[in-house]
Amino acid sequence: MATAESRITPRYKIETPFTFRRIEVPSEGERHAKALDISTRGVYFTTNLAMRVGEVVELLLRMPRQVAGSNSPLRRFVGRVTHVDSNSLPQGQSGVGVHLLYWERYTSTSAAAGD
Repeated sequence: MATAESRITPRYKIETPFTFRRIEVPSEGERHAKALDISTRGVYFTTNLAMRVGEVVELLLRMPRQVAGSNSPLRRFVGRVTHVDSNSLPQGQSGVGVHLLYWERYTSTSAAAGD
């Protein structure tokens, strides 16, 4: 039996570059990634970094116009990993789904405040 899509906001299959870092491991630094699937409430991307469900991440991302409805400034998002999938991906890669919890406009001073 098929199940209905339970998403609140539409998802877009748009490749969008961004950077992310794990909040709990600041010494690891930023990683570059590309969103494969994005909505106003979440991002799905692949990485070779071992991540776990529940982990908190920070993303620097400019929401695509198709998602935001207009040109969007660079934003700092904080989100939580909701799922990690390694099926049907090349060895060493995982698909990571992140639920975006909140955001703020990114400025160089907001980065300095987090240091």
